[in-house]
Amino acid sequence: MVAAAVLAAGCGGGGSKGNDTSSPDEWADSFCSAIGNWADSLTGAVRSISETNLSEDTLKSAASDANDANTKLKEDLQDLGKPETAGGQQAQESIDQLTKELDKGMDKIDSAAKDVSGPQDVSGALSTVSSTLVTMGTELQTRLREIRNADARGELNRAIAGSSSCTSLRKQQG
Repeated sequence: MVAAAVLAAGCGGGGSKGNDTSSPDEWADSFCSAIGNWADSLTGAVRSISETNLSEDTLKSAASDANDANTKLKEDLQDLGKPETAGGQQAQESIDQLTKELDKGMDKIDSAAKDVSGPQDVSGALSTVSSTLVTMGTELQTRLREIRNADARGELNRAIAGSSSCTSLRKQQG
C-alpha cells in the first residue's frame, strides 16, 4: 500500500535556488532525477518495514531513512534553480511550496516514530507514516500539475517529454 503510493509519486524531480536559472532541458533532467532518487529511497524505507517483523527499531530506522531522503530531495530542489521559461517563476514557487509540504510530512513521520515507546504503539505510528507518505505523493503530483499548467509555451513539457530521466514521470502523467 505505502510502496505503491511512493512509486506513484516518484516520477520526476525539481527545485529552486534564488534567482539562478537553468535551461528547460537541464531543469527537467535534474527535476526528474531528484524525484526519482527520492522515490527510490522512500521505497527502500517502506520495503524495510514491510519485509521484516515490524518493530519499534525498524519503524524508527525507516523514518530516519525517509527523513534522509527528504533532506536530500530538498537540497537537490534548492540547487536546481528556476527554469529559463516564461513559467519559470511559477515553477520555482511550486517547488518551494512542495519542499514546505514535504517538510511538514517529515515532521509528522518523525513525530510518529518518536512517539513509539513500545510494541503497542507501532501499528498507530505505521498508519501515520503510511498516510503521510500518500499525502506527500499527492502533494508532488499537485505541484507537478501546477508547473505544467504554468508552462504556457510548453517548454518544460517538451523538456520532460525528451528527457530520459523523466521516463517514470511521463508514465505517471499519461
